[in-house]
Amino acid sequence: MQLGLTIPLQKYLKRKAPPYGEDSDLFYCWELHTILLQGARSLVAVNASNRFSLVLCGMQAADWDDFPSRFSEGLKTALDEAEVPAWQIEVYFQRAGEIRITKTHGRRPVASLNLADDFLWGIPVPVDETQLYQSVHTQELNRVVCMAAGFPSRGRPLDFWMQDMRRTGIAGERNLGIDRDGRQLGDVCLGEHESGNGNAGQQEKIVETDHAGHNGSTGGRETAGILENGKTVCSCRWKNCRRFGDCKACVAYHKAHDKHPLPSCRRKSGRRPKNG
Repeated sequence: MQLGLTIPLQKYLKRKAPPYGEDSDLFYCWELHTILLQGARSLVAVNASNRFSLVLCGMQAADWDDFPSRFSEGLKTALDEAEVPAWQIEVYFQRAGEIRITKTHGRRPVASLNLADDFLWGIPVPVDETQLYQSVHTQELNRVVCMAAGFPSRGRPLDFWMQDMRRTGIAGERNLGIDRDGRQLGDVCLGEHESGNGNAGQQEKIVETDHAGHNGSTGGRETAGILENGKTVCSCRWKNCRRFGDCKACVAYHKAHDKHPLPSCRRKSGRRPKNG
């Protein structure tokens, strides 16, 4: 597994510039960077292929001395939280091999890292000062619709990760995994992406949606199962929100929001009476 260190991270660690890594599948390569997140020194890691990310906040000197181990622990936690089966996580680490420190892996992966950093600063949720791994911030990064270096169309990093798992044979076509909303991973990506499972010309059919998460029908995006509002269609009026139709992410976001601790569908309806 190659960990590409950005120049700011190299300077912070006071390390000499590492060598370029050998040619490898970007799925087994990561870009690592350091930022100040809410005043705390943090490590941000982004997969070079699919932009699956993790955030470790409040890194101390001992953590930086062994940052590869902190990264590995954080990645396992992020994947477990995304409900990737434990055996698939183990196979991924086995295939990725021994950790090697390298330079970053090109402009597109680094551009994804920069966009992830910009997105992090816009999350109005306090970091959890009791632990390094930041669950809410990591989940937010992995649910936003974006571009990734290894994919031609926009989609969620969590879905891209599962497509890479299938492409490399770690996860079979009948073992896609289910995210915390009960939806099959890969059902909200935009466009089409070749499955890469050895069948020439075969493509994985993806539901094509717009930025608001609609598939062309009226009334919002229909999802598998019952949502928090008791229906199968999200009724939130904020249809451009990146959490539209994603109840788990929406509830987690609002729990940490002082002004609106409840999502729109849980608030009492009714408008203020007009004067006179």
